[in-house]
Amino acid sequence: MRAKSLLSLITLPLRNGYVFLVCVLVLFMQAGFHAGRRDKTISAEDTLLITPEIQEQLLAKSANVLQPLAGRRGVVDEHPIPKLMEEAEERYRNKLSRQSKSLKKAVAEYKRRYKRPPPKGFDEWWSFARRNDVRLVDEYDGLMEDLEPFWNLGGAELRRRAGQWRQAAELPLVDLVRIRDGVAESLPYLEFPINAIPENRVLVPWEHMQYPNLTIQDSSQGLSAMLGGPFRVDWTGEDNTWDRWRRTCHPDSVARRVFSSLRNAFRMQTVNYFSQDDSPGSDFDFTPNTSASVDFCNKPQAHYQQGHFFTDFRPIHALYPIFSPAKAQGYLDIRIPSHYYYGNTPRYTYGWDSVNLEVKEVDSMELPWEMKEDKLFWRGASTGGGNHPPGFAPHFHRHRFLQMTSDTSETNRTVTFADPPGSNRFVAASVPVAQLNEEVMDTAFVKAVSAEAYPGGESALKKLHRFANSVHLGRHWAFKYLVDLDGVGYSGRFMAYLASDSVPLKATVYKEFFSDWIEPWLHFIPLSSTYQEVYNIHAYFSGPTKSALEALGSRQASVPLNERRSMDGDRRLRRIARAGKEWKRTIGRHADMEGAYIYEDRSGSTLPSAEPSSYNDEAAYRQRVAALNAARDRQFATTGHIVVDSTQLVLFFRSKSGISQALDFPIDVDYNSPPALDVLVTACRPHQTSDYNGYMDRESLFYPPTLPLTTSLELANFPILDAVRTSLFPNLPPGSYLTAMKDKLELLLDGGRLERQPAHLRNDGRAATVIITLPVHFQGGALIVREPSGAQERFITKSRGEGDLEWVAFLANCDYETEVVDKGYRVMISYGVYVRSFSPEGAIKFECLSVPTDAFFDALAPVMNLSRGRTVGFYLGNDYLGVNPSLVTADKLVPQLKAGDYLLYHAFKMYKLKVDLHWTAGEYFWPTDRLVELDGEDIAATVSSHASPRMPTGYPGSINTPASRNVPIPAFGGGYPPVGIYPTPPGSAAQPIEQDPLRLKVEESGGKLLSEANLTVLTDWNHTANAGAVERVPFISHGELKKFVVNVLLVVFIP
Repeated sequence: MRAKSLLSLITLPLRNGYVFLVCVLVLFMQAGFHAGRRDKTISAEDTLLITPEIQEQLLAKSANVLQPLAGRRGVVDEHPIPKLMEEAEERYRNKLSRQSKSLKKAVAEYKRRYKRPPPKGFDEWWSFARRNDVRLVDEYDGLMEDLEPFWNLGGAELRRRAGQWRQAAELPLVDLVRIRDGVAESLPYLEFPINAIPENRVLVPWEHMQYPNLTIQDSSQGLSAMLGGPFRVDWTGEDNTWDRWRRTCHPDSVARRVFSSLRNAFRMQTVNYFSQDDSPGSDFDFTPNTSASVDFCNKPQAHYQQGHFFTDFRPIHALYPIFSPAKAQGYLDIRIPSHYYYGNTPRYTYGWDSVNLEVKEVDSMELPWEMKEDKLFWRGASTGGGNHPPGFAPHFHRHRFLQMTSDTSETNRTVTFADPPGSNRFVAASVPVAQLNEEVMDTAFVKAVSAEAYPGGESALKKLHRFANSVHLGRHWAFKYLVDLDGVGYSGRFMAYLASDSVPLKATVYKEFFSDWIEPWLHFIPLSSTYQEVYNIHAYFSGPTKSALEALGSRQASVPLNERRSMDGDRRLRRIARAGKEWKRTIGRHADMEGAYIYEDRSGSTLPSAEPSSYNDEAAYRQRVAALNAARDRQFATTGHIVVDSTQLVLFFRSKSGISQALDFPIDVDYNSPPALDVLVTACRPHQTSDYNGYMDRESLFYPPTLPLTTSLELANFPILDAVRTSLFPNLPPGSYLTAMKDKLELLLDGGRLERQPAHLRNDGRAATVIITLPVHFQGGALIVREPSGAQERFITKSRGEGDLEWVAFLANCDYETEVVDKGYRVMISYGVYVRSFSPEGAIKFECLSVPTDAFFDALAPVMNLSRGRTVGFYLGNDYLGVNPSLVTADKLVPQLKAGDYLLYHAFKMYKLKVDLHWTAGEYFWPTDRLVELDGEDIAATVSSHASPRMPTGYPGSINTPASRNVPIPAFGGGYPPVGIYPTPPGSAAQPIEQDPLRLKVEESGGKLLSEANLTVLTDWNHTANAGAVERVPFISHGELKKFVVNVLLVVFIP
C-alpha cells in the first residue's frame, strides 16, 4: 500500500498534465467551432481578462453547442416600426384635437404662439376657414418662421424690395405673380416674386442676419447696390453653393471651422469587410422623419450626399422676399404651395381625365390593393444637382438610390424579418443584393440629364444605373410602394402619390407648405438620406423574400408569397395608404392651398403692404393716373389663351428626306424627347437675322416655308381674331373683318434666343401678327414686342406643357424678339392677320377673349393702391354711336367695349371688383338702372355759350355742331364744376354760373350730382381728355330740336 501511494505521488504530475492537455483541447475546440457566434458586445480588450462574468457567458455558449441547431436566435426583441406608427398617430390625433373651435380661442392661440396680436382681417380669414372646413386652423408655424426675418424691415423698405419697386422681380428666373382671381374673394391686389426654378434663391450669411448694421439696409439705390454689383445667375467656376451655404451657420459650428473636403470624389461608398450577418446592423435604423431636419452645420460631411449643394445656380446674399414651393435648411425663401399641386396635369395629378378635362376621385388606372405588386417603384430623370464643383454626381441622392437598387454585384444586404411570419421573433439573414433587388425593386432612370457632368460620361452613368422607358403616371398605381425622391429641387409628385391607394416612401431635404400638417409614419413612410432601410421596411410590411428565406435555409422559401405574407404587416401598410389618401382629401385640398394658406400669408405678413404714406401725395397720384391713361391709349400688342386639350394636338410636317412625320403634344424635353422632335429640329434652318456664324446648336431656327406643315387643330379657327379686332382694331369699319394665314414655325433650343425680327421682313400687306406658343415645356425665352416709337411689351409665357395655349398679337409695324431660353424648347407658330371686306353683319362677340398685358397691369396696380377706399371713375375713350341712352341702360355697352375701354373693364373684373357703367353729362350722372329721357316739353332755356355738346364735364349741351374731343377734365376733387363753367385746373379763375331749366329736366330724368356721389373721376392734367360719346339724346328748346351729348363713366370701388 505504501508502495502504491508512493507511485501515485510520483505519477501525479504526469496525470495532471494529461488532464490539463484534455481541458485545453476541449476549450480550443469550443472556441474554434463557435468563434463566429460570440457576443458582439465583447471587444478585443475585454477578452484579455477572463472575468467570472465572461467565463459564465462562455460556458453558457458552450452548453448551447450541445443542443440541436433547431433555428437561429432572435436578433431584436421588438420591431421599431409599430411603435413609430403608434407615436405618429398619437401626435396627429392630439394636433387635431387641440385646434381652436372659435374665433376667440384662435386669437388667443395666435397671441400665445407668435407673441403678437393677429393682423387686420383675421376675422375674415377665420370665416373663410370655417366655410371651407379647414381643420388645422392653428398650424402656421412654418409660415411664421419663414416671415420672421422680414419683421425687422420697415414697410417702405419691403415695398422697395418686393412691392411697387419690384426689385426682387428684376432677378433672373423670378416671376412677378399677381393675385387677382382666387378662392379667397376678399383678397386685395397682391404681387408675389415667385422663384421660377426648383433651387432655392435666398442665402444670407449668419453675420448679416445677426448684425444688419454691417450691411446695406437701404435698397433705394437698387438691386445691384444691394448685391455689390450686377448679379450673375450661375457660378461660372467662381464659387460654389456649399461654401456660400456654410456661411449661414454659427461661427462656432463645425461647418464654419472646416475646409472643403479633399476626399476622392469617385469613392462610391465605405465597405466594412468585418461585418457580421446575424444582427440587424445599420440597415435596421428607421428615421422618424425625413432629412429636412438634418443639421448640416454640425454634420458637414453629410452635404456630399445632397445634390442641392452642388447646384449651378447662384443664390443672392441679401434678404429679399422670394416665394418658393419648398425650402431647404439655411435658405430664407418663403414657402407657398407648388403649382404642380394646385394645377391639373397628366404628369402630376392623380385622377386627371384628359378627355373631359376634369379630376376624378379614382384614377382610371387605379388597382385594388390585392392586385398591386409588392415592389418599390420609381421612375425619373438623372437630375439632382449641378456641377459646381465637378465630379460629385455619383453622390447625388437620385444616383445613390439607383446605384443601390441597380446593384448586381455579389454584395450582401442584411434583412431582418419575423420568423415565423406574424411572430415577435425576428431573425437576420445576409442576402445577395442582386437577388434582393430583382425581387423588391422596380426603379430606373428614364433620361440621362447632364450626363457630361458624370465621371466617365453617359456610358459610365448607364453602366452603374438601370435605365428604362418613361411611363404614364397611372402606371405607378400598380405598386404598393411609391418612392418619392428630390430632383434638383423638391418632388412635384408627392400629392398625387398621397391621393392614390399606394404608400409613398419619401426622402427629401426640403420643407414644404404642408410640413407642419402631415405626419410621417402615419400618412407616408419617411426615408433617410442613405435609403439603406428600404429593404427592412419591405421585409416588415410584405414579409421576407424568397432569397432571404433561402439564405436561412427555411422551408418557407417554397411557399407562395400570398400564403407566407405577414397579414399584420400588410394590414399596417394599407392603413398608411388609406391615411395618406384621407389626408389629401381633407387637408391637402385646393381650398387649403389657395385659400387658407395664402389668405393667412396675406393676413399674417407685411408683404407687400399697399398703404404707403406717400399714397396721400396728390402729385404722385396724378402721375400714376397719367401713366395708366397712357397705357390704355397705347395698344399695339395684346395677349390671351386658347382653351384646348393639348393631348389632341398633333403637328404634321415633312422631313428633309421627304418622309411625313407626326409630333404629339404635350412635350417635356427634360423627361422624354420624342424622336419626331429631333427630326423637326433637323429639318429647320437658322434665321437670316441670327448673329451666329454657321449652323450652331443653339441658334434660332425656323421650319422652311417650302415644306408642308399643318396641325390637327387649326389654331387660327379659335376666336383669337375677335379678340385681336376688339383690342387692336376697335375702329375697323363695318363690313370689314380679319382673317389669318399661317406664316411660319419658329423653334428655340435650350440656350438659344431669337434675334430682332424687323417689321420689314413681314411686308406682305398684313395688319398684325399672331404668335401661338405650342405646348412644349420651357423656361425663360420671354417674347418682346417693340413698336417704332420705342415702347415695348414683354410677354412671359407660362409654359405649362399642357392645357391652355398662350398667344400674342401685335401690329404689323412692330419688331419682335425673344430672350434666351434657359431650359427646354420654345416652339411657336406665327400667323399673318389681314383686313378683308365682307358685309356689315357681324363678328361674334366673346367676353374677355384677350387679357390685359403685364405692362397694363403694371400701370393699373399703383393707381389701385393709391385709390384704396375710394370710388373712382374713368371716362370711356371710344365712341359707341349706335347706342341710344334714352332706350338702353349703360350696362348694355359691356359686350361692345373696345380697345382701352375693354382692357380697363376686364382688368378690374379680373380683380373680382364690381364695375358699373353710368350715363354721364356735365356734373350729372345717372344710376345704372335709369335712362336719359329728355323728350317731351319745350325746355325753353338759355344755354350758356360756354357749354359744349361734347364736353364730358361741362354743361349738358344743346348745340348740334360737334366740338373737339380734346377738352381738359379735372383730375380730382370728387365733383364737377358748376353748370356753365369750363373745368379748370386748380388756381384758374372760375366763370359765373348761369342757371338753366335744363338742369331740372336732367334731375327729373334721374340725374344725380356727381359732387354728392363721393366719386373721384380720374384724369390727369398732362393728358387731354379723350372721352367718347354715344348717340345723342334729342330734346326741344325754343321750339327747335336739339341733341344732348352723353358720355359713359366706368365706376369701381377699390377696397
